[in-house]
Amino acid sequence: MYPELDQENSDDTEYVGVMWTNYYLCVCGEEWQDTHSCCCNDHCPVCNKEIEPYISDDGSLTTRKIDKAYQIASGSNSSANT
Repeated sequence: MYPELDQENSDDTEYVGVMWTNYYLCVCGEEWQDTHSCCCNDHCPVCNKEIEPYISDDGSLTTRKIDKAYQIASGSNSSANT
């Protein structure tokens, strides 16, 4: 339809950046995760409060590290779990 646009992009290689899985825990108790192209805040789906992720994973973190970050963020960290 617009050949000049097709030509403009013909030399570009498609860039697929790192996708981050951001993990959130709101003060209202809601927990969720979402995938973004960056580490970014999100709004709680329950109370709409803006929340920072307690951890963001580019695919390189172990489940153990993510779980440890959750324990710290939720206040359920104990010496027995270390």
